[in-house]
Amino acid sequence: MSPLHLKLCLTPDQGLVRLVEPALHDTLQLLSQWQLTQGEAVLEREFHFKNYYQTLAFVNAVAWIAHTQDHHPEMVVTYNRCLVRFSTHAVNGISMNEWDVLQQELDVLMSNHETTSAKDAQLMPGALESIKEIQSMGVRTSVLTNNSRFAMDIILEQIPLEEHFEIIQTRHESPSPKPYPDGLLHMIERLGIEVEEAVYVGDAIIDGVAASRASMEFWGVATGETTTENLLSVGATEVVSSLVELPSIVSRRLEDSS
Repeated sequence: MSPLHLKLCLTPDQGLVRLVEPALHDTLQLLSQWQLTQGEAVLEREFHFKNYYQTLAFVNAVAWIAHTQDHHPEMVVTYNRCLVRFSTHAVNGISMNEWDVLQQELDVLMSNHETTSAKDAQLMPGALESIKEIQSMGVRTSVLTNNSRFAMDIILEQIPLEEHFEIIQTRHESPSPKPYPDGLLHMIERLGIEVEEAVYVGDAIIDGVAASRASMEFWGVATGETTTENLLSVGATEVVSSLVELPSIVSRRLEDSS
């Protein structure tokens, strides 16, 4: 497959807006887990699927969006994965309106993908037990996710999470999704607490970035997709390899603050 690259390096003389730091990172990470690579010349994300059929269905859907928008990514396809790459540097550019439309199309596509994946969602080992133990210490718990509301509703039908969290907020209830801090700040407002009273726990780089921008303490969970080093690099003050380690950290922190 010959790569055709999305043109994101926009020129002022065309009446467009050039995406530069930090706006480039903000715009390109809106749909969660996108990363800038190759000297920030390439935006990429690897999507995972159950089987080859789902992988190719995703590829065909992206191809249709690319065709209708006339901005085409490079896609590297294996049995159950698809790596999508966009070039961020090219001679011509696209307008912010065009990029917004492309993001909206991808958001619909991702919502459909998330909905399919949500049907097979499973709790991480010890997750609910850890949450219950933390709550028994008088700590309030809520969830902020970049997943869609549609996917979360499917998960909630299978796993009784609502009885364990005061708020479960998806990207569709957040003013802007991670890595923007808006979702965290909106949740803090809904809970009626101060930022200094909250800790955000996450397993991705954008979780740490969002927490840092909200001036909120961040604890990382190194589940395998994101390394301990990467979590520390975005400001994690605590890093665990499993959720079952969290209660002991919460207990220690409460004792230190008493």
